[in-house]
Amino acid sequence: MTEINLLKPKSSIEDFAQLWPVIVSRFLLALLLGVVVYYVFLFFQMKTLAAETVKLQAEVQKSKIEARGTLSRDELLTRQSQLQDLDKLIKHHLYWSQLLPALAHVTLTSASYSSVEAFNEGKANLTVVVPNLDELDKFLQVFNNPKFNKNFYNLRIGAFHKIQNGNATAITFEVNLNFNTALLQPTNGN
Repeated sequence: MTEINLLKPKSSIEDFAQLWPVIVSRFLLALLLGVVVYYVFLFFQMKTLAAETVKLQAEVQKSKIEARGTLSRDELLTRQSQLQDLDKLIKHHLYWSQLLPALAHVTLTSASYSSVEAFNEGKANLTVVVPNLDELDKFLQVFNNPKFNKNFYNLRIGAFHKIQNGNATAITFEVNLNFNTALLQPTNGN
């Protein structure tokens, strides 16, 4: 004979309603366990870092004591200071030796300089001696040539005078000009 089931069959919604608290409690328990494991990891990590910090501080202190105990420490500090000063001087050094060949390149062979005064701002005062007025004109024309005036410009002459130069006479005059300050900087060869 068949049995009669007097109980209602359970629906899937009722099954889920009964399982929901179990699922949520297990998830929260797993989350709580994960947080506890993470904090235990952080605790041991902090202890390890603290131990390493103490070890490194001890090494630094030991190195400081050794450095102070070096016999030639004062001499070493003096040499180090001297090298720093030398480095500063070299960085700001002007190479005047490069100005004179550039000036010689634009000067006529018949002209000579009796004095050259140059300043690091790019200005120069020259006293020039030439044999005659034609050479004076040629001297001035050289500085008007674009080939030569890229380094020397703004040429101004003062009064010129005749002087006795041995058995011959010559013309002397003052020249004020500006020059390219890049001539004072080191070249790739230096």
